[in-house]
Amino acid sequence: MRTMFAEREMDMLNRIKQEMHFVKHTNEGEDNIMLEMQRVGQKIAELRKASNMTQMELADKMNISFQAVSNWERGASMPDVFKLPELAKLFHVTIDELLGAKSDLIANAAADKMTDYLANNQVTPQELAQAAPVLKPAQVEAAVQKVPVMQLKDLEDILPYVSKNMANELAKAAQNQGQFGYLEDIAPYISGEVLGEIVLTMIDNEEAIGCLADLMPYMGKEVAGQTVKRAAEAGIRMDLEDIAPYVSGEVLGEIIQIKVNQGQSISGLGDLLACVGKDTADSIIRSLLGNRG
Repeated sequence: MRTMFAEREMDMLNRIKQEMHFVKHTNEGEDNIMLEMQRVGQKIAELRKASNMTQMELADKMNISFQAVSNWERGASMPDVFKLPELAKLFHVTIDELLGAKSDLIANAAADKMTDYLANNQVTPQELAQAAPVLKPAQVEAAVQKVPVMQLKDLEDILPYVSKNMANELAKAAQNQGQFGYLEDIAPYISGEVLGEIVLTMIDNEEAIGCLADLMPYMGKEVAGQTVKRAAEAGIRMDLEDIAPYVSGEVLGEIIQIKVNQGQSISGLGDLLACVGKDTADSIIRSLLGNRG
């Protein structure tokens, strides 16, 4: 039986690793977004100062809070799309000049003409990624429908602005097109079930997965267990010490047994056996002794 100490230690390790993985991947995925927001914020601050206005005065003219203006200028948030025309008019610039780039999608959204625009135009992934930080979630999801082909590499800058259901649909559609790269980048935004389905498809198609352990924190123990077991059966090499926190003791024992039967060496086997049932550990040890004999 798994000892109380080993169980508590593995659960704590699991929580720490989940937090570390989430911060790592969401930070990577949001770097471009933050840079864009900071650039727009710097432009707003520059235009405000050129107009000899304080943040409080700008807030009063825009009928918003002082904190909202401060957040814009620090790059912590973006102006609402419907505030852009008012802000541009106040500073005597165009919306394109305010944002530092031309975007027909943003311009039409700001003019409340997005429905007509989308009815007559397709949207590129790059255009949507540029516009997403200032659009409302429903607008982003409407625009997604007008992107002809969406690959996983295109989703990283878009998924933070859509619902999880939409994120799942986009990820599955990309998978159906045979697009499997960049999976670690979108993992924080899709459900564990969909992530597991994509990884299982990759295993069945003999696609390179990369570091499977990096995907485990987003799956949940049941899905992670099914996925890792299939990977083990397919002969995919993995570091079980990294995998162990994300699967049950029962599944871990099954995976170890599979690896032993395949003749693979297992790092940290003693620590791993402490996390499985005694009967399972005894069976694995007998298998090892039999193989050596």
